[in-house]
Amino acid sequence: MSEPNQRTATVMIVDDEIGVRDSLSDILSDDGFAVVTAENAEAAHEQIGIAPVDMVLLDIWMPPGIDGVALLKRWKESKLLNFPVVMISAHATLDAAVEAMRCGAADILEKPFSSKRLLEVVHKQIAKSQQQLYDPALYAANLGKSPAITKIKGALMRAAAEATLPVAFIGSGECAPEFFARMLQRQHMPWVEVDNLAKVGENLEKLFGQAAGGHIYLRYPDEPDQNTERTLNLLLANSAKHKTRLICEFPHRLDEMHAAGKLGAELHRKFSELQIEVPRLQDYLEDLEAIINLATRRLTGKQETDGHFSADAIEELIKEAAQWQTDGLSRLLGIMRSALTKEDEDAPVDADAIRNLATAATAGLISLGEDVYLLPWRKARETFEKQYYVALMRRAKNNYQLAAKMSGLERTYLYRKIRTALGEDGVSAGKDEDNKDAS
Repeated sequence: MSEPNQRTATVMIVDDEIGVRDSLSDILSDDGFAVVTAENAEAAHEQIGIAPVDMVLLDIWMPPGIDGVALLKRWKESKLLNFPVVMISAHATLDAAVEAMRCGAADILEKPFSSKRLLEVVHKQIAKSQQQLYDPALYAANLGKSPAITKIKGALMRAAAEATLPVAFIGSGECAPEFFARMLQRQHMPWVEVDNLAKVGENLEKLFGQAAGGHIYLRYPDEPDQNTERTLNLLLANSAKHKTRLICEFPHRLDEMHAAGKLGAELHRKFSELQIEVPRLQDYLEDLEAIINLATRRLTGKQETDGHFSADAIEELIKEAAQWQTDGLSRLLGIMRSALTKEDEDAPVDADAIRNLATAATAGLISLGEDVYLLPWRKARETFEKQYYVALMRRAKNNYQLAAKMSGLERTYLYRKIRTALGEDGVSAGKDEDNKDAS
């Protein structure tokens, strides 16, 4: 029985004997693999150019015409060898085996071999190739050990294997769903974000031209209009043809959105196959150092994380995040991004810099890590208003009368707006200061 994360992998069998092709195909199909076959080197080369495969079982001797080693050489020289190839032979000479390995073969299966041996080799090679295709963090043992990170990592690994299915990431912008979604990006493949769903229809071919073979990432609005579902269905209908994966961020669970009439039955069905709930930052505080190291690599584009943040700065980031009640990874990434833009080439970011940036973020003076211009209008307005009122009340020291004067807004109106944006806590703080002044 194959493991879950290998069940949809595609294996190509290249052998001139139909009996061998059929036998191997039956074994692999019964174990859950998709199988394609080719009777000679030319047919195999043609199929590779049409559709991607996860690995190839290639016969060394295929008279007449090009043999397996020559085909392997051809793929390597054409830079098409982005999948593991296991050579099959009954009478391979040592020279042929050495030449095959030199040309990029991952392993050699000598006939006769058992079904068990075949499946062991196939599973091993596909697992290894998947680890090379995706972000190494997806398979890294040190990404985290908290239940929240363990759960999302398992869901991501399943999604990485089910590469033909669309993915739904469930979580608010504060949780930074795209940070985790990026682990599903195949290396060197395009990642295209859709900022405006309304314009997708008129730019469909251009969009898929940019994303072909890669990924399209979009955010489903909290309040979708009548064109939203039509656009998303259009993308889904064309994604397979362009070998492009659709990854969508949803603000709420799909069942809840469907029940509320914000997500149609067809989209609900298609995206429900692969749902990944993004955890709150507060649920994986113990893993923040590993997350910070991964974020540093992402933000700097360098694999080496040393020299960007001092040990004290990392401790300060973790300490600050532990105090947040609602803000999440998005805010942490915003602080890190701001720190790195001011990084001194001769010295890493220190704890004082992090402390100052964290204070500024609380006051709404820097971006919380998510570009407000990419948000739907209602969410962008809410984000701005919340930041504005937090900064205003800090400057006015929670005095509504002074805040009204500074903002140029009528006091009762300001009180109502702050109550809406910040909740009862923001209102109560202002009341206390006003009462002090009155006394």
